[in-house]
Amino acid sequence: MTGDKRLANIALRANITERKDDWTLVPGDIVEHWRQNHLTWHSTEATVLQREEKMYYRPCALCGRHVGQIKLEGPVRMCFDSRCPEARNA
Repeated sequence: MTGDKRLANIALRANITERKDDWTLVPGDIVEHWRQNHLTWHSTEATVLQREEKMYYRPCALCGRHVGQIKLEGPVRMCFDSRCPEARNA
């Protein structure tokens, strides 16, 4: 769009490293494709960012909407009715 002064909400996260087997740099939504159980609840290797990235595309167990959708569009009545934790965070 010409003349549009809004900034895009895009982030680039490099996952290239010289350190061998540094799985903390692999985005959370794909890390388990190569390293199963990396994001299990008892894992000490996963970062907070990886856990957030994994959940971004998963539907909420209470309201059924994706966390990314809730953050982008805001919570709707269904989120509040089901006491969705993301509705409180939004």
